[in-house]
Amino acid sequence: MADMIKDGGSSARPPLLEGTNYPYWKARMIAYIKSIDEDVWLTVLEGWTRPTIELEGKMLDKPEKNWTDKEKKSSNLNSKALNAIFCGVNLEEFSRMSAITSAKEAWESLEIHYEGTDSVRIAKLQQLMTKFELIKMRDDETILEYGGKIRKLAKEARLLGDPFPENRLVRKILRSLNKKFSVKSIVITEANNIDKMTLNEVIGSLCTFETEMEAEINVSSVNDQNIAFAGETRKEGQPSNENLDERIDDLSKGFNKLYRKFSKLGNSSKYGAKKMRSLLHNKKSAMSWV
Repeated sequence: MADMIKDGGSSARPPLLEGTNYPYWKARMIAYIKSIDEDVWLTVLEGWTRPTIELEGKMLDKPEKNWTDKEKKSSNLNSKALNAIFCGVNLEEFSRMSAITSAKEAWESLEIHYEGTDSVRIAKLQQLMTKFELIKMRDDETILEYGGKIRKLAKEARLLGDPFPENRLVRKILRSLNKKFSVKSIVITEANNIDKMTLNEVIGSLCTFETEMEAEINVSSVNDQNIAFAGETRKEGQPSNENLDERIDDLSKGFNKLYRKFSKLGNSSKYGAKKMRSLLHNKKSAMSWV
């Protein structure tokens, strides 16, 4: 990713090969050369040979002034492809290939240097296949993160010349999801012909499900927090029903005790009546406070 940022995404210049970004560089360089002209890319694939003439039984390079229009056009296509490749490598790589005159030869030189010979390529493919079969979605990964890993492996296989079929990518991601997506995986498999689905379609469907699932979890979490907060508020600021009953009972007992004490003064006693009114008032105040 750092190489991508450093190189930039300009369509006016070829990508720069830094040494560690060859798979990325190769894909972008193919697109860049094709954007010049499809025939330029065909020259890279098919090669170009300098025109020759036979003179006194020997094959010699044909002077450029004697080239036919067809030979000139073929040379021009090769020059454009070779220039794109040379402009896309650093000084060290250019020095290693500077004597090369064929775009095909320059391209294959880079492939061998960074991908190895056929035997090395096959070994890399085998390692890639093993990695592809063993990879599984972690519990802490998002669909986009895991889908990105699958896409990266698919890209590496394509660059090594053995791309994964689309239905294989779809089946792989559906059978290697974590437990959160097990039900959704079954639904997708039963409701669709997965051999006709693309990886992007499956990832899009899973992302939608993931978003909805996260929204439900967030709502549930907020409700739980509100319930907990209400419980804490009651505990700190208000007595429970049990405590309230105990307080009322205590106040009633206290009032009855005082009532019996002052009842001895008699109902006709002004002093007793005054005290009773005071007690009644205090009881009402206490009950109101409770």
